[in-house]
Amino acid sequence: PDAKDKAASSAMAAKGSFYKRLLGQYFTRKLLEAVPEIREQCSPAHRDDSSTQFPQLPGSKLHLPGSRANAALEFVKYVTTIFALDVPATNFVRIMRRNLLALLEVGEFAPESQFTNPCERLVLPRVVCDFCNFCRDMDFCRDADLLPVVQTAENGSVQFEPADWQCLGCSSAYDRVRIEERLIEQLQSMVLAYQMQDLVCAKCRLMKQDNFSLQCTSCAGKYKPTISAETIRNQVGVYADVAHLNRLSMLYDLAKWVQGHALANSQ
Repeated sequence: PDAKDKAASSAMAAKGSFYKRLLGQYFTRKLLEAVPEIREQCSPAHRDDSSTQFPQLPGSKLHLPGSRANAALEFVKYVTTIFALDVPATNFVRIMRRNLLALLEVGEFAPESQFTNPCERLVLPRVVCDFCNFCRDMDFCRDADLLPVVQTAENGSVQFEPADWQCLGCSSAYDRVRIEERLIEQLQSMVLAYQMQDLVCAKCRLMKQDNFSLQCTSCAGKYKPTISAETIRNQVGVYADVAHLNRLSMLYDLAKWVQGHALANSQ
């Protein structure tokens, strides 16, 4: 046991020395030079350049009007989050992250400095191939083989072409119409669940027992929905993005109708 402990501690010390050179010296110097260049290149003065904008992929949240994300800050968050996956590098990553955020005038513990996944999810479960019976869950926002193909036109504009959805087991093409119909059914079920959801008291969390009381019978608190309107709007927006970029016209029309009618007056 003593020999194993000494070997483990020696390996940890070697890793620590390696990360000190790699992160504390090499990468920190390189990133301190690269981050100002990214911030300058992606500044508001270059907002008309499509290459400096976040891609509008299905489920992406970075390009939305209310988003405060900028390219340099997102770059710092992604790089430091990846390096921090290895535990021995944690302390060196924390120092590097603090210096890079200070360069961007962002606090180390500010909400905008925390890493969050920039993409929503839209999962269609248990899709079975008609040829080999291979079963998979299809995530139209995060599975690389399902994302639209990005093409750059001669004038510099970015265009999206629907990907060929193929089975991972035998490379046979999926039936796009059937997949679209299942997505429509899934969207309808989600909206129906929102419309028929239970109400709970905002104070004591007691579920509403009848259809007539305006206030909680236990504490006189106000009732609120268990699924917020903002949540359902975001999810329907993801369906609309996926349908638009993959040219699923029936799903797109339904998502737009839900946004304009079923959720128009929701609070």
